[in-house]
Amino acid sequence: MTSRQFLVIVAAVQGVLLVALVVLIILNRWVRARRRAQLDPHRVELDAVMQRWVLGQAQSDDVLRALARLPAALAIDALVTWSARIVSERWQELARGLEHQWWARLVRASSRSARWWKRLDAARFLSVVATPHDVGRVLRSSSCRSSDRRCRLTTRACSSGRAPPWCGTCSSCSGD
Repeated sequence: MTSRQFLVIVAAVQGVLLVALVVLIILNRWVRARRRAQLDPHRVELDAVMQRWVLGQAQSDDVLRALARLPAALAIDALVTWSARIVSERWQELARGLEHQWWARLVRASSRSARWWKRLDAARFLSVVATPHDVGRVLRSSSCRSSDRRCRLTTRACSSGRAPPWCGTCSSCSGD
């Protein structure tokens, strides 16, 4: 086999791999579009129910049912999005209702997961719907395991009540 034949074979293999990559990209977009199309009616329904609930025209049970129809990650996104728009008394009512939802219990339990993305979901969830029962869980999740010096100092300062002015990212001092 000559070097020219070898280069032709390598070029052919690279061409096949490039075509396979393009096919995978197109297939991935198609799958995501189908999944998004299946979830869009549930998102629209949740937004409509949340708007009615904010206006006092719907019960929190309606919101809980609409949240339960979504995957946990999308439900958390919706809760984070809506948390800034709703009066705290109504939001606390929703948080109390979420204590008894099966998917919310799973998210709360994942605050001690070994997987960082599950802990992140739990932290995002607890940042908007934590109840007095979640105080220990929030304090445990705010303890910094990072090697980043600034993170360790921030966590130490926040837990002692002396948060630095650039803080605001941890859960224990976000209300200050």
